[in-house]
Amino acid sequence: MRTAVFLTLALACNVDSADPTDTSPQPPPAVLPEVPTETKTETGPGCDYFLASSDPFDGETDVFYRDDVVMQVTEAPPSAQIVVSDRDGTVIPGTTTIEKLDVRWSGDPMTPNTFHRATLVIEGCDDQAVEFLVSTTGMPAGNVSGSTYEVDLTSGVWTEPPGIGAVIGTLIPTDALFLSPQIDGPDLSMTAAFVDMRGEQAWCLPTIPFPTAPYDDPYFEAVTQELSFEILDTEVSLGDVSLTGAFAPNGGRIDAMALSGTLDVRDVEDFLAGLDLCAVVAEAGAACFACPDSVVACVALTVEDLDATLAGDVTVVERTLDDIESDPTCVAYGS
Repeated sequence: MRTAVFLTLALACNVDSADPTDTSPQPPPAVLPEVPTETKTETGPGCDYFLASSDPFDGETDVFYRDDVVMQVTEAPPSAQIVVSDRDGTVIPGTTTIEKLDVRWSGDPMTPNTFHRATLVIEGCDDQAVEFLVSTTGMPAGNVSGSTYEVDLTSGVWTEPPGIGAVIGTLIPTDALFLSPQIDGPDLSMTAAFVDMRGEQAWCLPTIPFPTAPYDDPYFEAVTQELSFEILDTEVSLGDVSLTGAFAPNGGRIDAMALSGTLDVRDVEDFLAGLDLCAVVAEAGAACFACPDSVVACVALTVEDLDATLAGDVTVVERTLDDIESDPTCVAYGS
């Protein structure tokens, strides 16, 4: 029996509270200048595009440095641009897209621990802006090699597949994972292990290696072609698995933790009580797509905002199938 991380990890814990037990030097807090109590919505003559809401919201103080900026307007504009700049007025390179009422900016990482302004520019209208503070995450994390993080698999927000992700999440054979990173210069590798009901490494389940990937301190994206695990003697595989996040400056947690991958719905149809997963996904506006065997039965999985904090005095020990099969304490494994 093979076991692997159920790619419902697919990384964004943006809470920037300090670990009360951490005595390492902390970065100085950014000074948040006064911001308007209300979003600026003045418009020019004949302007019909009022800013209704934004993410991040005006005055928000814990924004992840790689987040998009989304501004929702009262009517879909024919064209628009979001300009994001830091406290010094330096514009962060990025692009703007429009989808119905949402205007989205995606760009380069913002400056950690720094105040930013996002300005919505629509021809014929006065500029409308929100101001927010980017958290300290994004500063160098230091040496996190050998640390172990515990990921709460029940804490995330399912974004794919729409409407049904949480149902698939109930199939995960554990509520938590241990992650152990190793940094070697510009590269990162990661080993994951299941956590048992005692809060310890599940000794009779194989660990899951993530191959070496580029490391942009403190951000990582670990990718593996396939992960597999077993549900009631049925093997379930996940393809194109991606695990992403950013280590906080003191190394006490991983922010913006997400895990994504591809699931062949045929592997889990026996556990969904006759539910046609592809039909449910289609009703939500998405769609299944062709699996490697050309059958349209695969669906994208993504879970975000997973809590990942230091696990204390825990060391992940690599365990292979051979180790488990030769271990007399694991005789029930695979039976």
